Amino acid sequence: MLGFWRFVCERHLAFVRRVVWRTPPPWTCDPVLATTRLTNVYRQLDRHSRYLIVTILSDTSSAPSDTLFNVIVFRTFNRITTWEALGGFRAAGAWNLDEARRILLDREAHGEPVFTGRYRISQQGADIQGLSKVEGYIRRIAVIRDQLPALCARLTAARSLAEVHALLVQLPGVGGFTGYGLALDLTYAKLVPFTDDDYVFPGPGARGALDRMLSEHARALTTYTDAIHQLRRDQTALLRAARAVLLGPPLTVANIQHSLCEFGKYWRVQDGGHVKERFVPARADRDLRLWEALPEEFLVPRRLPMRPGGIRGVTAR
Repeated sequence: MLGFWRFVCERHLAFVRRVVWRTPPPWTCDPVLATTRLTNVYRQLDRHSRYLIVTILSDTSSAPSDTLFNVIVFRTFNRITTWEALGGFRAAGAWNLDEARRILLDREAHGEPVFTGRYRISQQGADIQGLSKVEGYIRRIAVIRDQLPALCARLTAARSLAEVHALLVQLPGVGGFTGYGLALDLTYAKLVPFTDDDYVFPGPGARGALDRMLSEHARALTTYTDAIHQLRRDQTALLRAARAVLLGPPLTVANIQHSLCEFGKYWRVQDGGHVKERFVPARADRDLRLWEALPEEFLVPRRLPMRPGGIRGVTAR
């Protein structure tokens, strides 16, 4: 458990050094963190979430149904270049899906990626037999647009974030973990009156990390959920025991779930496993405009010259 919190603090400190303080590399001396691309410990600080917040959710005058539809379209592909090729935010009724299909097939024909490799979308729902992947997802988006009025009404009446999640996974192409991500996006958009600390849906990466951390193999989803809530409750005490400082707000249950997934990747690489995506500091993107207007809770003043270090004592328990 303590190793997890040391990982969380060191990973976020690397983010603070690079993005908030704008110091030159190295941002960490931990050999795994320094060379492996891992997402941030706060989901809302990841590139695609920041893009969503800054460019798609920034117009608060839009109708809730239009915001919802655009969030779903963006997350369907979860690739910024695809979203921008499609023309960006517009009212749900203004989307020409035949034109969108043509644009995406043309990009695909020219060898340009349409979908992100990090995001899997369920194959459920809508009649897509015999269609290409692009055509199948355009068909699903069309079905979702037809369902928007009823969906918005149900989401507005939802009594919990768990209920919001249950409604979203009924949409074609939206599986359990994708639906949970969409539910979190709706909390960022304030389309539902809940927060990302109200409900957690442990994904496969988080469950794998917890399997190594728990004293007994977790066999029921409630065991994983209970473990995440316990990590949330004991966060302050565990950080103190780990002698680690988190230069940010307490992790919500959603961000603990998110961090557990990355911790599992960290462990795998540390154990000699395959590195899915390398991180090379010298080639790191220097365009940090998405993070220029961060919430105040992430704007950490640089009081002390904290030197990059590694993570002490990362073990399975």
